Parts: sequence; C-alpha cells; structure tokens
Amino acid sequence: MDWNVVLPRFHEVLTPGGYLAIIKHDTLPDVWFTQLGAIIPRFSTNKDYQPYEMIDEWERHGMFEKVGEKTTTPVTFVQSVDDYIESFHSRNGFSRERMSPEQADAFDKEARKILLGTHSDGMVSMQVVGSVVWGIAKA
Repeated sequence: MDWNVVLPRFHEVLTPGGYLAIIKHDTLPDVWFTQLGAIIPRFSTNKDYQPYEMIDEWERHGMFEKVGEKTTTPVTFVQSVDDYIESFHSRNGFSRERMSPEQADAFDKEARKILLGTHSDGMVSMQVVGSVVWGIAKA
C-alpha cells in the first residue's frame, strides 16, 4: 500500500479521537527457527528484501502516533512439517508462480531436513502470539 495515500485517508475517515488499530501475529523463535532462517535468503525470489517494522517506519515519517500496544499470551499451534513448509509457498518470495519447480523442491527438501531434525514425529509445534497496536493516523 502507498502509505502517503492510505494513512491520510484513514485520518480523514476516522471519527474525531478515533484510533487506527493494526493487528498482527507472530511466532516466537524456536531452536529450528535460526536454522530455517539461514536458508531462506538463498531460496527467496525477493533478493532485495530489507526487513523493517511498518509501524516504526510510519512513526519515523510522522504518519502515525502510537498510543498503545497489547500482545497476547503465547498459544500453541501444531501442524505437520509438510503443511508448515507448504505455508511458505503462499508468501510472495516463495510462491510457486515465482519459483521454478526445481527451486521449490530444493527448498522443501532442505526445510524438511531441518524440521525433521527437531520434530521427528513430523509435527511442528509453535508458540503464536497476537498483538494489536493502536494510534493516530496523521494527515
């Protein structure tokens, strides 16, 4: 989204004193997380990807003023190794439309090897947290 268009528009449509709320979820790091993270840049089709925190960037550009934030207690989420690996292919840098079949297969094999090293039963258990940040969208 174009922040210079969207955030001023939110400012316009929110009631006076109304807040913009941003909801997200995250997975807490685990032993295998670092190992899997190490292979991601090699396979991702987003070669110029630079991580950033969207809300921090909005604040830095004077487009948002954070008022509050709340994070849930972690909740256990379990899925098969194969389903977890397949979830990567729903992401832009790993979509099957952008990866060659050979690239996708190579990523799947390496990821499976890493995950089965710590999840021999074929099930990945993750701790998931949800969070909401609310604040003022600026014009």
